[in-house]
Amino acid sequence: MRFLGYVSDAEAKTLMRECKAFLFPSFYEGFGLTPLEALSAGARCLVVSDIPVMHEMFGDSVNYIDPYDGHADLTRLSEISEAAGDGILKKYSWEKSARELLAVLNSL
Repeated sequence: MRFLGYVSDAEAKTLMRECKAFLFPSFYEGFGLTPLEALSAGARCLVVSDIPVMHEMFGDSVNYIDPYDGHADLTRLSEISEAAGDGILKKYSWEKSARELLAVLNSL
């Protein structure tokens, strides 16, 4: 683990793409945009909190940990399959969200 301080958006995307594992041990999360961004940047291994929203978003495709356990075992992490990662990204794409919003606006 390295503490880098401020990094630019481009540097953040590179770090996400090149990481061994992207850890997101959030205690409370409304949606989970940060691990989704890491996945879209190319992270192949996500470790997220074992909370309902993460299960709803990522299903069985990621590694779950208890965010209150400071001694979580991170030695046996599995990578996200390419098909699972693509499926998650398609499910939450900006294009899909824009189409759904347009449909709602057109129905008004």
